[in-house]
Amino acid sequence: GVINFNGKEITLDADFDTSITADTDDQIDIRVGGSDQIKIATGEVAFNEASGDVDFRVESNGSANMLFVDGGNNRIGINNGSPSDDFELTPSADGKGITLKTTDNVRPYFNIDANRSGAGNNLGNINFKWNGTEVARIIGVAGADTTNKDDALITFQTASAGSPDERMRIDSSGNVLVGKTSTGDFTTGFEVQPAGAIVLYRSSGVAGLFGRTD
Repeated sequence: GVINFNGKEITLDADFDTSITADTDDQIDIRVGGSDQIKIATGEVAFNEASGDVDFRVESNGSANMLFVDGGNNRIGINNGSPSDDFELTPSADGKGITLKTTDNVRPYFNIDANRSGAGNNLGNINFKWNGTEVARIIGVAGADTTNKDDALITFQTASAGSPDERMRIDSSGNVLVGKTSTGDFTTGFEVQPAGAIVLYRSSGVAGLFGRTD
């Protein structure tokens, strides 16, 4: 036989605010505390359909928060029940983290894409922190062509104590600059030009040393 609950609501508690309904064709709604929590429909299963401050958690054999969605702060945690950023993964052990792997004849990509408006704007950072303190950075920086947006440079920064400072950059022409931020034979620093000279200049003292040990 068939039990037909078409268009009906099955209440599951005394105050009638927790229920299962099927009042929409090809759709089941689960309501808890008067709020729609789960919708099961053709081609879709939606959690927190009412967009409330409701967390979603998936537990694994070894982690209570293998997948955690912070509904109030709009964040996702992997092996982390209190993510501090939009997406935060806590490695399960030393040497664990993120792997992009394929057995097909293709190249995995990691893309950072930003539509910045001004020359010199940072396009994306890779920040290195030591117990919460930022000690090094690799930064992609927008170039001068803000119309075509097709040129850039990369800077490398380290910290001796405190905030990281730039130590080296590769500009959009391929020049490698150490201790300087622009090309020029008489600018203090070290410069390697891809189709030109190797330049080492100081305003005083020894400019460079070359030697051998044998």
